[in-house]
Amino acid sequence: MIDKGGISLKYVNAIVVFLVLLHMYFGAGDYTDIGCSERERRALVDFKNSLDFESKWLSSWGDEDEKKECCKWQGVKCSNSAGRVVKLDLKAHSLHGKIYPSLMELQYLEYLDLSSNSLHEDQNLKWLSHLSDLQYLDLSSVYLSTANDWLTVVSGLRKLSTLKLSTCHLPPPTLNTSLYLINASPLVTLDLGQNYLYVPTSSILFQWLFKFNTTLVSLDLSSNHFYGLIPSAFGKMMVLRELDLSDNQLQGMIPKSFGNLFSLKALNLSRNYQLNGSLVFLHNFSSCANNSMLESLVLHSNSFSGSLPDFSVFPLLKEIDLHNNKLNGSLTTSIRNLFELETFDVSYNYLEDVISELHLSNLSKLRSLDLSSNSNISLNLGSNWVPPFNLEFLNLRSCKLGPKFPNWLATQNNLSLLDISCNEISDTIPKWFEDSTPNMHYLNLSWNQIHGRLPNLSKKFPSLAVLDMSFNFFEGRLPSFPANLTILNLSKNIISGSILSSCKTITSPSLLMYLDLSNNQLSGVLPDYCVSKWTSLQILNLADNNFSGEIPSSVGSLRQIQTLKLRGNSFFGELPLSLRYCEKLIFMDLGNNKFLGKVPAWIGESLLALRVLIMRSNKFNGSIPSSLCGLTRLCILDLSQNSIFGNIPHCLSKLTSMYLGSSNGTKDVDGFSYIFINRVPNNWVYGSCTYLNTHANSAAVVIKGGVLVIHSSTLPFLRLIDLSGNKLTGKIPGELSSLSGLTSLNLSRNDLSGEIPQNMDEIEELNSLDLSQNRLSGRIPMSMCNFSFLDYLDLSYNNLHGRIPFSRSLSTFSASAFIGNQALCGPPLTENCPIEATSNRTRHGDEFKRWFKVGMGMGFFIGFWGIFGSLCLNRTWRHAYFLFLYKVKDWVLLRLALYIARLQTRFKRNNNH
Repeated sequence: MIDKGGISLKYVNAIVVFLVLLHMYFGAGDYTDIGCSERERRALVDFKNSLDFESKWLSSWGDEDEKKECCKWQGVKCSNSAGRVVKLDLKAHSLHGKIYPSLMELQYLEYLDLSSNSLHEDQNLKWLSHLSDLQYLDLSSVYLSTANDWLTVVSGLRKLSTLKLSTCHLPPPTLNTSLYLINASPLVTLDLGQNYLYVPTSSILFQWLFKFNTTLVSLDLSSNHFYGLIPSAFGKMMVLRELDLSDNQLQGMIPKSFGNLFSLKALNLSRNYQLNGSLVFLHNFSSCANNSMLESLVLHSNSFSGSLPDFSVFPLLKEIDLHNNKLNGSLTTSIRNLFELETFDVSYNYLEDVISELHLSNLSKLRSLDLSSNSNISLNLGSNWVPPFNLEFLNLRSCKLGPKFPNWLATQNNLSLLDISCNEISDTIPKWFEDSTPNMHYLNLSWNQIHGRLPNLSKKFPSLAVLDMSFNFFEGRLPSFPANLTILNLSKNIISGSILSSCKTITSPSLLMYLDLSNNQLSGVLPDYCVSKWTSLQILNLADNNFSGEIPSSVGSLRQIQTLKLRGNSFFGELPLSLRYCEKLIFMDLGNNKFLGKVPAWIGESLLALRVLIMRSNKFNGSIPSSLCGLTRLCILDLSQNSIFGNIPHCLSKLTSMYLGSSNGTKDVDGFSYIFINRVPNNWVYGSCTYLNTHANSAAVVIKGGVLVIHSSTLPFLRLIDLSGNKLTGKIPGELSSLSGLTSLNLSRNDLSGEIPQNMDEIEELNSLDLSQNRLSGRIPMSMCNFSFLDYLDLSYNNLHGRIPFSRSLSTFSASAFIGNQALCGPPLTENCPIEATSNRTRHGDEFKRWFKVGMGMGFFIGFWGIFGSLCLNRTWRHAYFLFLYKVKDWVLLRLALYIARLQTRFKRNNNH
């Protein structure tokens, strides 16, 4: 029936039905009304139930009627056509537990992301092989240390284009040979970073990845400890745009084939350290094109040498980081053509140049500039020059900016980090400086000659976290400081007054980790109010000021403290018992104060992490507590110039860090010098002038008769015991000789008696030995002739007698090392020894002649019987006996030769005397 309107109702209904069916088939929006498969829904529920605890983010998943439509669950996406789960995105949702293999039921899955959760796999990844449609797989940060089949499994996923397995603790890869021969999947993105696989570049892994040389666009192999040469096969990856081989153990020169990577936009070869050669390989990137596509070039922390490349062939560069290499020559003016440049870092090289406006005038997009710590770079910029850029990061350490503050800095009002330390600036801080950089987080003006009063930075720099103005001529009282300071170094200035008012202005004192006010003229007590609030403090250095009073008991609240330096003040009283709670202390210097009482036994019972303990020049008394022998990590023990009496504990031999070859002493002592290295930009703690920790972790000790300041770079190699200037009695314990790595031993100015231990030469590394001004008696041991590194010796003013032993090592010391011993004789003293020494030489000579004759007789006897046996015995016996005699003869003659050589040496030594 035809309606007068034109179209029959029957046809209208048919069209409606068709449209409904069409909608059901192709779907609308992201989801389908068909509903998810019960099998897949069950698999997802099983996965959820297998987790250690239920994440709130998965609350939409469940068996309840209102939750049965899994295509509407969080993180789940289904296909429009059949209602199959094709995408599962559970990235970073605090999931904990084992990956339940029920996910293998999602056989139509194309996208799987379980990254950034606390998931793990107990055995293998075989379940993944069932997901044959998988195109995107991200398991980054999933713990896969036992998944030995990971490479075989992912190789079997023929449609995979994106694979991300970074920070998975992957085991070294193995690969099924049959899968290796199959055509590779169209892999476009591969991220295996931070797995520390430790395999050579010739391994099966590299052979596998080179199968994707026509498809791979992004490749991240960073932090894997890969070792060996960089394979030239990388040059075949013609479509590669991003390559990251950083933080490995690659070595040698960059292969020429890298010049074929015309599509490369980002190259990172940093922190391989043994990559060397010149940067000529970079020129090849543009050899077959007008200009390179390169945007990011990161080659820092290697051994590249030679001059900088011509940057004009890289007009798209946004980032250049070449710091910490061995590059030399001038800073090419070609950087002025890099109109897109945002980051430029050539610090810690050997560059020499005068930087002018010509270098920098076109860099309008520059945000980070680091020219610090080169051989000889200076800036020659006009006083009225206005830079085209507005920097956020500026490091010009040692760039000779002085003597005035550079006016062009006034235009840089967006700085977050500014380091102009060691620049020969002899000026006051200009007014514009305080108002120009409100976003400052890090400020270093140290090692200049800046004078005047310290500015009040609390309002001008509200975000300031790191402030270093040390080694200048600032004077006056401490001002207010920004509330959120983490690191404050004002050492080596002329600052006076109390610290109480300043520490009250730091409204967040619990953030303070580093405080160095040493070498000033500060006075007053150490305020209990301040100390009790410094709960995060790791380094406190108040040395060489005029502080007085007792140490407040609140010092026990410094539970994170690692370095405590109070040397050179007028602190008095006993050490507070609460200090024993500072169990992380590594370095404690209390020297040159007025502390009194016994050396606390709790130091050796509670402060077991101590490497450096200096308590010299105080008023401590009593005996040395044996508990100090429990400080097995101790490398410096200085209790000198006190009133300590009694015997030297024999148990000092338990200070095992002073043994030769000990691993506790050398590296660990300096390990705490870099506590803050990850809290501020990469380079700020290094430099040719000073850095924050060099001064804080130095130690003033007596070596070779004089006071030396040992800085943190040298401190790891020093092992010292100084008990001088006390009232110690008894003998020198022979057990001290077991401290084979000891470099300095000072027991002078005590009341020690007895003989010098015969085995002192077992202290193989001894460089300085002072036993002067005691009551030692007997002869100087002959074993002291065996010292290899002894550079300072003082045995003066004792009761030693006899001839001074002669050796190459002892002959270098003057008479002052031996004077005051009335019965000592022989060079270098002027007193001649009695005739008794000559008879000794005769006796030793007779002994040598006697043994020489014995040796000749034995040789003749053995030779004679060898001939006799060959003549008198039958053939079989003759051969056996002849062979036996030769063996006996060789052994006897060898022993005799060694003994005779020893006698000869002794005979010559005594004749020389």
